[in-house]
Amino acid sequence: MVGMIGIRLTSCDLKTKEDVPPKGITVDLKITKLSKTERPDLLNAKFSYIVSYAPNTAVLKIEGEALFADDAAVIEKLLSSWKEREKVDEETGAIMLNSINPYVTYNALLILRVFNLPPHVSPPPIIPQKKEEKKK
Repeated sequence: MVGMIGIRLTSCDLKTKEDVPPKGITVDLKITKLSKTERPDLLNAKFSYIVSYAPNTAVLKIEGEALFADDAAVIEKLLSSWKEREKVDEETGAIMLNSINPYVTYNALLILRVFNLPPHVSPPPIIPQKKEEKKK
């Protein structure tokens, strides 16, 4: 199973447009390119992460690359799949995106805060624990 061993951001662009409260937020995380590295057991994945605030409020675009490791045969299979269809199998794609997502989401939150934009993710709800009733 492919596993991420490193990640870095390569560019960041935030544009605020209209000064109106956003009515909707969409997030799009995509792998844009897979390429070989010097080592046959490593794979470089370029990605883009776009947060759009509607209607026409702001757009944040972050790009980066992540390094993934697996057996050389698995890496070669992923690369050939990418060359043919610009896709990887669903399970591997989910693993890759779920590895990238927390790092990019956290950094996006920090950037958006500086521009007074609301968070693009909701914090987990706080649910009070029910107290057990004492039996008499």
